[in-house]
Amino acid sequence: MVGLRGVLTDTEARMIFRQLFDSTSGTYSYLLASRHGGEALIIDPVLERVDRWLQLVRELDLRLVKAVDTHLHADHVTGLGELRDRTRCITVMGEHSRADVVSMRVAEGDRIEIEGLRLDVLYTPGHTDDSYSFLLADRVFTGDTLLIRGTGRTDFQNGDPRAQYDSIFNKLMKLPDETLVYPAHDYKGETVSTIGEDKFFNPRIKVGCGSQICLSRRGRHRGLEERRRTARALRAWGSSSSSTGISRDPLGSIDAGKSVQIPIQIA
Repeated sequence: MVGLRGVLTDTEARMIFRQLFDSTSGTYSYLLASRHGGEALIIDPVLERVDRWLQLVRELDLRLVKAVDTHLHADHVTGLGELRDRTRCITVMGEHSRADVVSMRVAEGDRIEIEGLRLDVLYTPGHTDDSYSFLLADRVFTGDTLLIRGTGRTDFQNGDPRAQYDSIFNKLMKLPDETLVYPAHDYKGETVSTIGEDKFFNPRIKVGCGSQICLSRRGRHRGLEERRRTARALRAWGSSSSSTGISRDPLGSIDAGKSVQIPIQIA
């Protein structure tokens, strides 16, 4: 299992960590650096918040060297390209991503490193087939795979509930219980959870149906504005229906509200 360190180095304990929220898309982005005046990276930047991030980088006297997306986001336009153009930072995504904006692709077991910090790469598909999580000692950035008291939908962008089951139960839930969980989205005002909390309190990860695990595909239908954001995001990525698993009309209906029951023996 990659990255089961659980203990921060002295540098990691003193690191700069900022969480920024985009209220329009419900997206969390993260800034990490080991010290003032040092190198920094940003995870899941939103295009409309790029100016705020760059202002913060300047205020903290940082040098942005890497910008990372956990997966191809369909609910907002990524800030990777804008950050690359304005700072010449390296843009990073998983090797399964088909995004053209990426200059560095990582795989399970790789590390994303900046001065004084390293992120261990976990491939956690299910929400999408290009979903990755990034582990930094005492915390994990889970994208849309594991949310706070929730999980990402699996009914588009080549989503797969069985792959999501494997990602959640055989990778993320095997991290230490005290591991902090920082997702890419929240819609209820929560900012952080832990692996231990979500094991017990996450209603989307439930044991039931006899000896089966039930993972909900989608709890609600998407509203019109959410579907419009999806259309804008996919146009920005230059994605096609063949690469994302979405119909050619992103504003059209998408099957929702289903559950998938995965037979598994519970010890």
